[in-house]
Amino acid sequence: MFLFFNASLLQLQTGQKLTTNEKEQLHLETLFQMGNATLQQEANALQENDEKTYRFPYGTVTVEYVILASNDIQAQFTMVTSEGSKKIVNRKIYVDP
Repeated sequence: MFLFFNASLLQLQTGQKLTTNEKEQLHLETLFQMGNATLQQEANALQENDEKTYRFPYGTVTVEYVILASNDIQAQFTMVTSEGSKKIVNRKIYVDP
């Protein structure tokens, strides 16, 4: 009986940890999408080789970017959730003039 209880408790804890990790992954992806959309909205007013920080409900996005050609931007997005999870994504963005 004690062994069954311990196994059930361990299974519950593992399930909770998986749910927390999935939630953090969803928040990181949401932060990337929101940061990317905001950067593209501001693209025509960007200065060369600069950094922007955006604060959203789930965390912050810091974007370091370099304007390459007339309509290309190389950007590195660093997303940090409110819980401290972090993800870095590099993207080349084409901006409509």
